[in-house]
Amino acid sequence: MQTILTSIIKSLLVKHIPFCLYRYPQSDIVGLAVQENYLPHTKEASFLIVPFHQQSTAKAQMLFIVNENYLTQDYLQFINTSTSLINNEVENIPIATTKDAYLKAFNAYTTLMKEGKIHKAILSRIIHIHKPTNFNELDYFITLKNAYPNTLVYLSYHPQFGMWMGASPELLLKKHQQQYAIAALAGTQKINDNATYTWRFKEQEEHKMVADYIADVFKRNHLSLIEKTNMETIVAGEVVHLKTSFSFKDNQQVAIENLLNDLHPTPAVGGLPKQESIDCILQYEGYDRAYYTGYLGITDFNNLADFYVNLRCMQLFKNKIIIYVGGGITAASNAEEEWIETTLKSKTLLKFFEPKEINA
Repeated sequence: MQTILTSIIKSLLVKHIPFCLYRYPQSDIVGLAVQENYLPHTKEASFLIVPFHQQSTAKAQMLFIVNENYLTQDYLQFINTSTSLINNEVENIPIATTKDAYLKAFNAYTTLMKEGKIHKAILSRIIHIHKPTNFNELDYFITLKNAYPNTLVYLSYHPQFGMWMGASPELLLKKHQQQYAIAALAGTQKINDNATYTWRFKEQEEHKMVADYIADVFKRNHLSLIEKTNMETIVAGEVVHLKTSFSFKDNQQVAIENLLNDLHPTPAVGGLPKQESIDCILQYEGYDRAYYTGYLGITDFNNLADFYVNLRCMQLFKNKIIIYVGGGITAASNAEEEWIETTLKSKTLLKFFEPKEINA
C-alpha cells in the first residue's frame, strides 16, 4: 500500500474523521472514501455502509470516493491541519455468545419452523478476541487483502459507530453497462484436501431458497433474466459454499436504492418469510448486529453499483475484538453442526491471531 495513503489513514484516525479503506475482489487498487467535507474535489461516486436493520443503533453512512490522483502530500497536509472531530463512540461491547445461549436460540428458531411460521432464519453469534497490545489495523487490513484476493476487504472508522474490518466473499448487487449481476451464496461445509464435495438436501434446499428469492425480487421489479449459472462450489476461507450467479437486463424505471431495499436482507443473511425471519432474529439472537450482515460498496445511484454483504467481519474496540459469524437454520438443521459451521467461518479472521489471544 502506498506510503502516502498509509499516512493519510493514520491522520484520519488521529482526527476522528469517518473513512473507509477498501479493496475489491481481483483488484490491486486500494481505494479510500471519506466524509463529504473532507473530500478534496467535487463529489463523484458514493460509498455506502448500511446496517443489517433500521432498528440498529448503527446508522447508514454515506462517504465519498477520493480520486486516487488526489491522494497526495497536499491532501495529507489538508487532513493534518483540519479540526479534529469529537470521538463520541460508546464502547457498548456485546457479550460473547455461549454455547448454551446459542442452543437456546436455535431451539426457539426450530420451534417457529415446526409451527410453520418461518422456513429459514440466520442465527449468528459473537466471539471475543483479546486485542493484542501490538495490534495494527492497517497491517491487519493488508494481511486480509493479501490472504483473500477474491473478497471485498475493508477497514472503516466512524467516531460514533467505531471501527470495523472484514473480508466478504458475497456479492449483493453489481450494476455495470446496463446490466445487473448478483449471486446466491448459501450452503456451507468445511474445505477439504480432495476438493470433492457432496451436498446434502439441507444445504441444497437452503441455497435454493436464496436463489428463488433473488429471481422473484428481480421479476417483481421487471428486470429480465439474461443468464443464470449452474450451481457451483466455491472456496471462501476455511469453508466452501454453493453459489449461483445471475445477470439481469437493466430497467431504468427501477432506482438502485429501491432495488437494494427490496433485496436486502436476502434469505442468505435474514430468512424466509422475510419479515417473520427478521422478527425472529431480533427477538432471539440476543444482540444488535449493527453492520454485520448489512452491506457496503460504491454507487452513483444511476449507472454504477458494486455492493457486498458485510460478512466475515469484526468490530474493533480498545482492548477487545468482536468476531461476527452465523449460519442458516432450517427445519433440517442440526444444532451441533451449525455451531461447528460458525466456528469454521470464524477462522477466516481468527487464523491470523495467536491462540492465546482467542477467548471463544
